[in-house]
Amino acid sequence: MVSFDNGRALFFLLFLIPLVLWAALYYRGRRRGLAAFLKALDAEEQRGFLEGDARSFWRSELFFLLFIACAIIALSGPRWGIRLVPEMRRGLDVIIALDVSRSMDAQDALPSRLRRAALVAGELVGTSDALRFGLALGRGRGVLAVPLTGDAEAVLNYLAVISSASATGSGTNLEDLLGAASGAFQDSLPSKRRIVLFSDGETLSGSLERAAEKLKSRDTALVAVGIGSEEGAVIPLNGGEFLTGGDGKPVMSVLRQGALRACAEKTGGVYIDGNREDAALLLKNHLDGLASEGLAGGVKRESRPRWQLFMIAGLCSLFLSRAGTRRRMRG
Repeated sequence: MVSFDNGRALFFLLFLIPLVLWAALYYRGRRRGLAAFLKALDAEEQRGFLEGDARSFWRSELFFLLFIACAIIALSGPRWGIRLVPEMRRGLDVIIALDVSRSMDAQDALPSRLRRAALVAGELVGTSDALRFGLALGRGRGVLAVPLTGDAEAVLNYLAVISSASATGSGTNLEDLLGAASGAFQDSLPSKRRIVLFSDGETLSGSLERAAEKLKSRDTALVAVGIGSEEGAVIPLNGGEFLTGGDGKPVMSVLRQGALRACAEKTGGVYIDGNREDAALLLKNHLDGLASEGLAGGVKRESRPRWQLFMIAGLCSLFLSRAGTRRRMRG
């Protein structure tokens, strides 16, 4: 199948139509001039000379137009066929695991824990070059929202509209969220894998300790980013109300910093305070340091570029065109 790197360049082929019309008008005037110049010759000699001139002229013009057409096609970047090429890229893939449970709507981080997490994650993705990112969301269960991709815009667009309604279920299961995130590495090329968890650490089901054991067994380290405060905050609901407990009092949600730190360190990862102004920079520096330790190598399939063929054909056509012009001049 033929594809083009810059298919819009092919529209310039339409300019060949007025060039052909111009050549026809030019030759028409040229033929009248030659006919007047050759009046001294008999009819047979005139016809032979004019036919030879017509063949030479149109052969030269045809090769010149072919040169222009080949040059335009070459500039469009035609490709067909498949080739295997080496692929070297930074040896780190990152899955962002974002806790979207109801407690992340608490506003002890502005504008809320969830929006703060999305802003820090977005800044990290937007400023990290040559890394593949994915996005997993967790509430009652974990789901992979964006598979590993080199397209940062795909992750950024999702983060821009994230809310606690982005995932279904009730409660918080960080173990299931981390399980969904680690599953995205199944076809990953690099040896280094990192999950960046944004959460307040509150979990109603599952076990962070068990999640850490699983990640460690899969050679995947966790970078835990804590969002919120240890003093805690109430959890807002729709209509200006707050989540209440069985005693009718508002439920206070607090940052479980110790649990997040312990989970991260058990996997060989680190804990970062997501409330800091430079949280995204700290994350970026940490991941850049890991990525710069080595490159991941492999091969990838890509379409074979064929512009060289058209460039060679165009240059040959230009040579034949000029050769025909010189013959006419000698004639």
